[in-house]
Amino acid sequence: MLLLGGMKHFNSNRSETSGSFVLVPHEFIERVEKMDAKVDKLLEYQQKGVHVSPVEEYVPEHEARQALGKGGTWFWEQRKSGALPYTKVGGKVYYRRSDLAKLFDQSSSKS
Repeated sequence: MLLLGGMKHFNSNRSETSGSFVLVPHEFIERVEKMDAKVDKLLEYQQKGVHVSPVEEYVPEHEARQALGKGGTWFWEQRKSGALPYTKVGGKVYYRRSDLAKLFDQSSSKS
Protein backbone atom coordinates (compact mmCIF):
# COMPACT_ATOMS: atom_id res chain seq x y z
CA MET A 1 0.00 0.00 0.00
CA LEU A 2 1.09 3.51 -0.77
CA LEU A 3 0.16 6.32 1.58
CA LEU A 4 -0.52 9.57 -0.20
CA GLY A 5 -0.72 12.58 2.07
CA GLY A 6 -0.92 16.32 2.12
CA MET A 7 -3.35 16.42 -0.77
CA LYS A 8 -5.34 19.60 -1.16
CA HIS A 9 -9.04 19.36 -1.74
CA PHE A 10 -11.30 22.06 -3.06
CA ASN A 11 -15.02 22.37 -2.65
CA SER A 12 -17.42 23.61 -5.34
CA ASN A 13 -16.62 27.24 -4.43
CA ARG A 14 -12.98 26.56 -5.17
CA SER A 15 -11.99 27.24 -1.60
CA GLU A 16 -9.43 24.92 -0.04
CA THR A 17 -10.60 22.34 2.49
CA SER A 18 -8.49 20.33 4.90
CA GLY A 19 -5.98 17.82 3.54
CA SER A 20 -6.42 14.09 3.96
CA PHE A 21 -4.59 10.83 3.48
CA VAL A 22 -5.57 8.08 1.08
CA LEU A 23 -4.31 4.49 1.04
CA VAL A 24 -3.83 3.27 -2.53
CA PRO A 25 -2.65 -0.26 -3.45
CA HIS A 26 0.71 -0.20 -5.22
CA GLU A 27 -0.71 -2.42 -8.00
CA PHE A 28 -3.34 0.23 -8.75
CA ILE A 29 -0.66 2.91 -9.10
CA GLU A 30 1.29 0.65 -11.48
CA ARG A 31 -1.83 0.06 -13.63
CA VAL A 32 -2.55 3.79 -13.79
CA GLU A 33 1.07 4.48 -14.78
CA LYS A 34 0.87 1.85 -17.56
CA MET A 35 -2.39 3.30 -18.87
CA ASP A 36 -0.88 6.79 -18.73
CA ALA A 37 2.09 5.59 -20.78
CA LYS A 38 -0.27 4.09 -23.38
CA VAL A 39 -2.24 7.33 -23.62
CA ASP A 40 1.01 9.27 -24.01
CA LYS A 41 2.06 6.92 -26.83
CA LEU A 42 -1.30 7.35 -28.61
CA LEU A 43 -1.03 11.14 -28.29
CA GLU A 44 2.51 10.97 -29.67
CA TYR A 45 1.27 8.97 -32.67
CA GLN A 46 -1.53 11.47 -33.20
CA GLN A 47 0.88 14.41 -33.13
CA LYS A 48 3.07 12.67 -35.72
CA GLY A 49 0.03 12.10 -37.93
CA VAL A 50 0.15 8.31 -37.56
CA HIS A 51 -3.28 6.73 -37.97
CA VAL A 52 -4.21 4.44 -35.09
CA SER A 53 -6.98 2.07 -36.13
CA PRO A 54 -10.11 2.01 -34.03
CA VAL A 55 -11.01 -1.26 -32.36
CA GLU A 56 -13.98 -1.80 -34.72
CA GLU A 57 -11.55 -2.38 -37.58
CA TYR A 58 -10.21 -5.53 -35.91
CA VAL A 59 -11.68 -9.01 -36.28
CA PRO A 60 -11.02 -11.90 -33.88
CA GLU A 61 -9.47 -14.93 -35.57
CA HIS A 62 -12.49 -17.17 -34.99
CA GLU A 63 -14.65 -14.71 -36.99
CA ALA A 64 -12.03 -14.46 -39.73
CA ARG A 65 -11.94 -18.28 -39.98
CA GLN A 66 -15.69 -18.41 -40.48
CA ALA A 67 -15.75 -15.52 -42.96
CA LEU A 68 -12.93 -16.88 -45.14
CA GLY A 69 -13.63 -20.57 -44.64
CA LYS A 70 -10.03 -21.24 -43.62
CA GLY A 71 -8.66 -23.19 -40.65
CA GLY A 72 -6.36 -22.22 -37.81
CA THR A 73 -3.31 -23.75 -39.48
CA TRP A 74 -3.79 -21.61 -42.59
CA PHE A 75 -3.96 -18.44 -40.46
CA TRP A 76 -0.90 -19.50 -38.46
CA GLU A 77 1.05 -20.06 -41.68
CA GLN A 78 0.02 -16.63 -42.98
CA ARG A 79 1.12 -14.98 -39.74
CA LYS A 80 4.39 -16.90 -39.65
CA SER A 81 5.25 -15.99 -43.25
CA GLY A 82 4.46 -12.32 -42.61
CA ALA A 83 1.69 -12.28 -45.20
CA LEU A 84 -0.95 -11.42 -42.59
CA PRO A 85 -0.19 -8.84 -39.90
CA TYR A 86 -1.90 -9.48 -36.57
CA THR A 87 -2.30 -8.20 -33.06
CA LYS A 88 -2.39 -10.42 -30.02
CA VAL A 89 -4.30 -9.31 -26.93
CA GLY A 90 -4.76 -11.53 -23.92
CA GLY A 91 -3.78 -14.63 -25.88
CA LYS A 92 -6.33 -13.94 -28.64
CA VAL A 93 -5.34 -13.07 -32.20
CA TYR A 94 -6.95 -10.19 -34.09
CA TYR A 95 -6.63 -9.05 -37.71
CA ARG A 96 -7.44 -5.76 -39.39
CA ARG A 97 -10.36 -6.04 -41.78
CA SER A 98 -8.33 -4.28 -44.46
CA ASP A 99 -5.46 -6.82 -44.16
CA LEU A 100 -7.91 -9.72 -44.46
CA ALA A 101 -9.50 -8.12 -47.53
CA LYS A 102 -6.10 -7.64 -49.20
CA LEU A 103 -5.08 -11.23 -48.51
CA PHE A 104 -8.45 -12.52 -49.73
CA ASP A 105 -8.17 -10.43 -52.93
CA GLN A 106 -4.64 -11.71 -53.57
CA SER A 107 -5.61 -15.33 -53.08
CA SER A 108 -8.74 -14.92 -55.25
CA SER A 109 -6.78 -13.41 -58.13
CA LYS A 110 -4.28 -16.33 -58.07
CA SER A 111 -7.05 -18.91 -58.40
